[in-house]
Amino acid sequence: MPLDHWIDQALYLAYRWADYALLNLMDDPALLALVFC
Repeated sequence: MPLDHWIDQALYLAYRWADYALLNLMDDPALLALVFC
C-alpha cells in the first residue's frame, strides 16, 4: 500500500480516538455529579 494510504488511516484513527476521548472526558464529570449529588 502507498504511504499516503497509511497516513490517511492513521489520521482517521487519531481523529476517532480524540473524539471518543473528548466525549468520555465531557461525560464523566456529569455522570459523577449525578451519582454523588
